[in-house]
Amino acid sequence: MNAEAVSTILVLADVLIHCEVATRGKRVIDQLNDRESNYVAGTNARIFRHPTEGPTLVPGDIVIVKDQIHMAMPVEAKVGSDKLFFATIERQHFKVVLTTSNAVLRGNIQAKIAKDPRSFLTVDAGPFFAVTGTTVSHPFLEERLETPVVIVGKTHVSSLAFQS
Repeated sequence: MNAEAVSTILVLADVLIHCEVATRGKRVIDQLNDRESNYVAGTNARIFRHPTEGPTLVPGDIVIVKDQIHMAMPVEAKVGSDKLFFATIERQHFKVVLTTSNAVLRGNIQAKIAKDPRSFLTVDAGPFFAVTGTTVSHPFLEERLETPVVIVGKTHVSSLAFQS
């Protein structure tokens, strides 16, 4: 695998794409939130249309339109830049239940300002935001998947609830 790419599972409305997402040394979430591009580039894709069907292999380059990405699940951790901000903003941690059109996620989010789901989606959340310590239920999965992070496309959030 290329050091400038991260193995990632991208969840779209009707397909899963497992590919090497080109990150140019950034984290996957930074690449997704980069406003300079409307797509992410990848290589060596396996496209899954249905859980019981084998994948369609795309051995070369592929581009995926960001607006179509419901969720992204990096398969391995990607350490961010060693450049640190002079000061950090304190964040609050919330347990959440989040749904998209075809998935249910349970995990944690970090908010700088928000104290409720509406203000989180309005003020804190970028176009893509991270849910950590996540359990995912999805029709493609035979059982629930536990993963360290899921990056969620804000426009694909159907519901969000903060848990106590």
